[in-house]
Amino acid sequence: KPKRVMTAGMLSNVTPPTLFSVQEVTGQLTKGVIYCPNGHDNPAYGNWDEAPSYQGPPDAVGLQGNTRRRWLQGPANRLRTALGCLSGSKRREWWWLQGEHRLPVKVIQWKMYAQELQPLLSAGHEALNNAGQTSGFIMDMSPAPYEIWRAEAAVVANTTMTSFLGDNLIAGWSAAFWNLPPSQLPPSPLLKAGCGCIIDGYYQVHREDTEMAQVLGSFLADSSNPSWPYLDRPFPKFPRRRVVLLIEEGTHVAAPPAMLPEAPEVLVSRRKAASIFNRWSSGNGKMTLDELGLLLRSMDPQWPDHAISNTFSMVDSFSDGFVDVDEFTRWVLTPDSAGALILAVSP
Repeated sequence: KPKRVMTAGMLSNVTPPTLFSVQEVTGQLTKGVIYCPNGHDNPAYGNWDEAPSYQGPPDAVGLQGNTRRRWLQGPANRLRTALGCLSGSKRREWWWLQGEHRLPVKVIQWKMYAQELQPLLSAGHEALNNAGQTSGFIMDMSPAPYEIWRAEAAVVANTTMTSFLGDNLIAGWSAAFWNLPPSQLPPSPLLKAGCGCIIDGYYQVHREDTEMAQVLGSFLADSSNPSWPYLDRPFPKFPRRRVVLLIEEGTHVAAPPAMLPEAPEVLVSRRKAASIFNRWSSGNGKMTLDELGLLLRSMDPQWPDHAISNTFSMVDSFSDGFVDVDEFTRWVLTPDSAGALILAVSP
């Protein structure tokens, strides 16, 4: 019986074959099969052995979302291995914007998605490209309640949105977020090497607001001036979404951040930041969560555990589980941050 499956931004009827190998999983993903519609539940990620209801290899799209995911994300890391075959030699980085979305952007706001998510995001991007689409779905972030989509820019013509009339928006945010000056871009190795280009249009949206996000572009561009249909969820607070930057290795690259001579006082602050970092870290160039917590509580013993964890997550731009001296320095040189207070009061 044909199954209804979600591909990269579209629905199609396919008869699912049975997969017996990682290579066949790779082949299905290359065709754009990312997940099943019934995969919108929050799966309890686990090993294939935790799914006793099905004892054979899963098909690409015919099983329940949890069962299929358990096999794909089993102890052999089958999905990650498969996705490694998809992106070839082209390097990519995926970043999302933390905190309030307001221009200008602070570099400290950019956070790289975890390394295990990078190949999954890139596979969705390639599937979208292979389908010839410039907008659509690319990834379900379950068990987190988010999805990643790509949208095209829309010029606001709906006069009910007077504050945005004439603006060029992507997913309800200014298109300028995807065309930032070098001083506001993430601390990307590709950009620093001068070989990265920005792919625009990607955003992260809360799963409950996905339908709202899909109608947003056409609503904003509608010159017949309809009213926003979600009265209890006003725009722009809703849909709940964040800017996502894809930085891809390419020939038409964004300019690397300008390396202008720094003022003497900035150099002094950098040296002081490095000294503080070395004093409070274990000496291996990495500051742990516990070490950052000790530093913060040296300023204020009342810092709660959750605030320390949130601060560490924000400062850890590369999501690798520790803070290096560059990340620490960016933080303490960011005005109005807790790091700036540390820099100011530390001897």
